[in-house]
Amino acid sequence: MRKVKITPSIAQEYVNCIPQEVMPLVLNESARAVGAMMGNTPCGAIVWEEDENREGVLRSIFVLPEARGLGYGSALLRECKDSELVFSYEATEDRDSLEGFFENNNVHTEPELIRIGRLNLGELIRVLREKGIDKASNAGLFYEEMLSEEKRIANAWLQEEYGERLFPYTGTKPPSIFLITENRLKNIILFKSTSDRVISIDYLYSEKGEEPKVSGMLKKTIQLLERQYPLNTRIEMLLCGDQLEKMYKNLFGMPEDYMLVVSGKVIGSRLWDIDY
Repeated sequence: MRKVKITPSIAQEYVNCIPQEVMPLVLNESARAVGAMMGNTPCGAIVWEEDENREGVLRSIFVLPEARGLGYGSALLRECKDSELVFSYEATEDRDSLEGFFENNNVHTEPELIRIGRLNLGELIRVLREKGIDKASNAGLFYEEMLSEEKRIANAWLQEEYGERLFPYTGTKPPSIFLITENRLKNIILFKSTSDRVISIDYLYSEKGEEPKVSGMLKKTIQLLERQYPLNTRIEMLLCGDQLEKMYKNLFGMPEDYMLVVSGKVIGSRLWDIDY
């Protein structure tokens, strides 16, 4: 088994092993990345961020299906043997096998069922307009409209509040939207695309007293979304925050679907020295 450090110059060779939303971290070298080779072919990769204390976040670990069960995943995980990394993921599609993989490597996981709201873009726009969204004044700025300092404030807030980086939410399709005044983040609605057919609304936060501005932010956003996407585009909201759950229930009622979300912490010194 051969492992290689993934640098920006070879990152595209691992495009099938690194999620689209994580690749920018590799390209700008703000994360560490190591790949596994099966012969001369890339077959897996691990990407993580850590600070000077070797604490951080595991962003991705993936091995191609044909290389699983051969020890590549365990070998990649042991690249973090001197680190302590938290992680969280939605146990969908082939990620439902990750929980067993982590447990086999002495990494404790905690699964949690979280309500998920599902509808399409046309339904979202129709309900918002029935609620009078068009009467609101446009509010907030899309990421591309923000000044450098405003972007820094937004990124620092998200890292402090949720331990997340802003990079998955900085695209223009779909656009996330922010309200920052007096060098303080007041409101935020974060959108990202998980595919050409799915938009995910991941975070909604509004500072006390600033809630009325959310309507203006949503109005500005849906005006752009209906130009960018067909109305049958699926919208998903993982309702893990009080404000996002409240908004969804007020608009659409209590959702019936759940998503299994798994979280845990890799303590490198405790990893088994065995390949799974």
